[in-house]
Amino acid sequence: MRNHAYVIMTKDGKTGRRFIFKNGRYWSDKVLTDYDMALVFENADIGFKTLAFGGNTGIDEAINNWTLRILGDDYHMLWFGVVMQMALGGIKRK
Repeated sequence: MRNHAYVIMTKDGKTGRRFIFKNGRYWSDKVLTDYDMALVFENADIGFKTLAFGGNTGIDEAINNWTLRILGDDYHMLWFGVVMQMALGGIKRK
C-alpha cells in the first residue's frame, strides 16, 4: 500500500490542490506545503492545458519550456502519472 501526498499548484502558490493517498484511502485538500512530490506550473492556464490536453508530451514540453518544475522526489512521478491518467480517462481499469 502506498502512502503519499502530491501537490499540483501554481508557482505563486495561490492556486493548487494536494492529493493524499494513505492506508488505501484517498482525499484532497488545499495544503500546498506538505508533500512527497509537487508539480509546480508557471500559471493555472499552463497547468490546465498541460494536464488536460498534453498527456506525457505536454508534461515533457512544459518541463523543457521551464513552465513546470517537479519538486520533491521525482520517483513518485511515475505512480502519480498513472493515477492521473486513470482519473482523466486515459487508462481504463480492467
